[in-house]
Amino acid sequence: MLFTLVVALFLSLAYISYTYQKKRMHFSGSFFVFKLLMNAFSTTLYLPILNIFILSLDCTSDASGTLRNTYFTEVICWQQTYILHAVLGILISVVFTIFVMVLSLTYFETKNLTHDPHAKFFLNLKIH
Repeated sequence: MLFTLVVALFLSLAYISYTYQKKRMHFSGSFFVFKLLMNAFSTTLYLPILNIFILSLDCTSDASGTLRNTYFTEVICWQQTYILHAVLGILISVVFTIFVMVLSLTYFETKNLTHDPHAKFFLNLKIH
């Protein structure tokens, strides 16, 4: 599911950039799909996706005292390829969090008065 969403995101981004490069850009379904996926990644899907990447770090001791992954009990923690998976999980989590933060900040509007019902942020500054 996650892989399908990421592929759809990249395909819509590639199509948008292709039409922009050819100067044949018009508002079409690709913009709608791109915006829908970006909203989904930054709101509803943020915690489930982050959970997938952090899942490998959850280790508990078994009866013999060996640290094993809670969800994948055949994996011994902090040995062999587990180290690679843990480091990649942390790095991807950091990159994904930065991506979502940048994405969320692009939706804020700082106009004094806005009549846009879709504005995410309303800053009412009165300059005297």
